[in-house]
Amino acid sequence: MIDAHHDEQWMRLALRLARRAQGNVAPNPLVGAVIVKDGRLISTGYHKKQGTAHAEVVAIVEAGERAQGATIYVTLEPCCHWGSTPPCTKSIIDAGLSRVVFAQTDPNPKVRQCDSKKILMDAGILVHSGVLSAQAEEMNRFFNTSILTGIPYVTLKLGLTLDGMIADRYGASKWITSERSRHYVQRLRRQHDAILVGIGTVLADDPELTVRDRKTKQPIRVVLDPQLDIPLKAKLLKASGQTILVVQKLCEDSEKAKNLRNRGVVVLGLDLTNKQFSIEELLVSLSKQGVWSVLVEGGGGVAQAFEQSGRINRYVFFQAPKIMADNLAKHGFSGNWDHPLSCVSALTLLDVRRFGEDVMLVYEPKKVS
Repeated sequence: MIDAHHDEQWMRLALRLARRAQGNVAPNPLVGAVIVKDGRLISTGYHKKQGTAHAEVVAIVEAGERAQGATIYVTLEPCCHWGSTPPCTKSIIDAGLSRVVFAQTDPNPKVRQCDSKKILMDAGILVHSGVLSAQAEEMNRFFNTSILTGIPYVTLKLGLTLDGMIADRYGASKWITSERSRHYVQRLRRQHDAILVGIGTVLADDPELTVRDRKTKQPIRVVLDPQLDIPLKAKLLKASGQTILVVQKLCEDSEKAKNLRNRGVVVLGLDLTNKQFSIEELLVSLSKQGVWSVLVEGGGGVAQAFEQSGRINRYVFFQAPKIMADNLAKHGFSGNWDHPLSCVSALTLLDVRRFGEDVMLVYEPKKVS
């Protein structure tokens, strides 16, 4: 007899396991697996990084002969196609598992073509899907978006005063938000493949754009720098990890660009339209560089360009209890966009948290019904 409560209990464990690899598996999804027999935990597994064994295989190997007649809980539908590893459906069938419970249906077209669920059921295995699917889909939102659209998932992060400013009139922004807020931003950076800023942020703050934990895989640093104005002594050029400079095509073959390439920097030339990059073309280019999720950190002109593109998937605002009260201060969204109030972006509030005196507000674009 199927016990929905126990199914959710074991799936929660599988979800916790999957999250251990956050920031390390792209372009693959986060996946955790748990094998249970007669109500007792037999083995666990999770996918650690691209090219390594999938979660199901890790759990099956650990279980050995004990997998016979057991149930496996997986956060994502088992794959049925050959990639860098064999199909997990074959491993499940060969192990003699009697039941498969998975949370989220895999949106990968390759899985849709071969139909994992049918393969397992044709082998006499009971299959139950959709257990804690919302939690699994949220966990793998980067993968789900990228596999379906072919471009990275975009998160916009801004630290703001209550009147919507990100810096004073002189460009100083250290520090609008609290240390606790900035600590959480480190977590956001670890989750994403890349951090993106404009050259104005680099010239004003000379940031490293890294994760403080040096044991963690560093996100790719992306700088929108049309005229290739970045100083050769900029901290982010010396930091560990990959840097991508996005420049206008006229600059991509300059001596400075060649110098930077010799230092391991990727110099990516794109066309400009009205002195701006096409965000759509930028995201397609970043996906070709292996970027499946981007954390946009500013400044105001960059935030405005992404907002106008309609390509922001999630907004994370850290509001500090401060008021700049200066028309010449730097706005979170900087630029002109002639459209009426009835056409402004409508957002859905997902989360509210306090970090000391700061408040974090998380939104996503309102879905059109």
